[in-house]
Amino acid sequence: MARWRRQVGTWRDGSRWAMGVSVVSAVVAFFALGRWTPMVGLGLALAAWVASTAVLNLVLRVREHPAPSIWKRLSMQPGSFYGMLLAHFGVAVFIVGVTVVSGFESENDVRMEPGDTATVAGYTFRLESVTQGRGPNYAASRAVVSATRGGQPVATLLPERRMYTVRSMAMTEVGIDRGITRDLYVALGDPVSATAWSVRLHPKPFVNLIWIGCLLMAFGGLMAVLDRRYRRQTIVTLEMPVPPVASGPSTRQVRPALAKKAPAR
Repeated sequence: MARWRRQVGTWRDGSRWAMGVSVVSAVVAFFALGRWTPMVGLGLALAAWVASTAVLNLVLRVREHPAPSIWKRLSMQPGSFYGMLLAHFGVAVFIVGVTVVSGFESENDVRMEPGDTATVAGYTFRLESVTQGRGPNYAASRAVVSATRGGQPVATLLPERRMYTVRSMAMTEVGIDRGITRDLYVALGDPVSATAWSVRLHPKPFVNLIWIGCLLMAFGGLMAVLDRRYRRQTIVTLEMPVPPVASGPSTRQVRPALAKKAPAR
């Protein structure tokens, strides 16, 4: 909203509303979220600030446009402007994702045998079985872990622990169940006994907002690059004035003089 080399005149008139929306969002998050910290409130307030200033920028542009109808005003805005708005919304979504994941993610390392259960962030994980198998260049321990919430089945995850035979190097293949509001991660660790394993349970709420925000930023930048104003080539023709040449005998005198000054090739 700040104009280059000009005073920020919209701060006093419009940005106070965006600041108000940000403060209200932080207060609402305090009561709506089950667990709240000052950093979570700050992150959500910053996300609300970015999104509300983008909306305010759109309102000001549409209000100042001379077109008679609002749809005409919206359609006459350049693509780079909408790309800028979309990229800013992507930043807001990215901030929400990072804030919620860092503030509300849960992680628990437990010792589990087949048949054992563990509860993390409202999800109950049950280790069904661990079997041995082989790949093209590794030996693998494959686990089957079921996840339920409130007694209802949610997902079945298949983590693996691979031991590569060439370098004797252990690698973990995480079992992931992706969702709109959360991702569930289960990693199979080292065996702690003949029948027990170390298992890492890791629910991450709204982690996909991080990737969605990045995609929105990238798509907004693409919209700005594809703006026809930046692809239009302006051809400037420079015309140098030619002094008039007198007619008559003087013409015959000027042309030989120019011919004598021309360099020989």
